[in-house]
Amino acid sequence: MTLFSNITGVSPDYCLLNEDGVAFLVPKGMMGRSIGKAGSNVKKLRGKIGRSVYVFESTSSAEDFIKKSLNVDAPMTQEHERNNKKVIYVKLNASDKYSMRRGAVLTFAKEFFKKLFGKEMKIQIR
Repeated sequence: MTLFSNITGVSPDYCLLNEDGVAFLVPKGMMGRSIGKAGSNVKKLRGKIGRSVYVFESTSSAEDFIKKSLNVDAPMTQEHERNNKKVIYVKLNASDKYSMRRGAVLTFAKEFFKKLFGKEMKIQIR
């Protein structure tokens, strides 16, 4: 997280690491600065870390986070409780399949969603 801060000038709220790469959750309004002009900061980070780098922006609402992190305009959401756990089902149009092809983005988005909102995110294609 220190390396991210040094390169971007932004202190991330969270950092996740898995086999797909490393993901950072940045405060609302800091996405552009984090990415850098033409992706320059992400490219520097990728070069230093040697892994794919993903940046997500924190939001105050679950729906905004879903829209921004999955890059979809109008997701349908339904909230349920299952086995004493809150689960939010996100229904995407078949035209939103592009987001589904980016498995790392989906994996990281689900983990950050759980940290931010205390709910599990499940995806359904309609």
